[in-house]
Amino acid sequence: MTDDSYTLQQAIRLERIMLKTCDFMVNVPTIHTFLSQYLCKLEANTSTRCLALYLSNLALMEYKCVQYMPSELAAASAALSFKMSGDSSIGKRLEACSGYNMTTLKPIMRLLLVLYSNAAWGELKAAK
Repeated sequence: MTDDSYTLQQAIRLERIMLKTCDFMVNVPTIHTFLSQYLCKLEANTSTRCLALYLSNLALMEYKCVQYMPSELAAASAALSFKMSGDSSIGKRLEACSGYNMTTLKPIMRLLLVLYSNAAWGELKAAK
């Protein structure tokens, strides 16, 4: 585009048309965006996927987790779910696809483990 060839509204309209044509979605990446990518690259089985999703949902409900990036929480959820499923060799593979090493993720994994432990033993009462 050249200077002053299009108005701002025309440029925005053209951008929308191009994005729609390419089926491109403009979203803020969330913990679930990163988690699904990591689990796909790591070829996680169904039970590991479900556990990772559960851990990530626990993180979304905990205020202490807001200090971490969604990608960090997703990587920690994936790492912990693999470890809880018996795969202790996840470190290097996860680092290759997420960029986070286990040293960085350990404090987050500990927090997720505490959340998991508390959630597993919490008392739920039905309303009467």
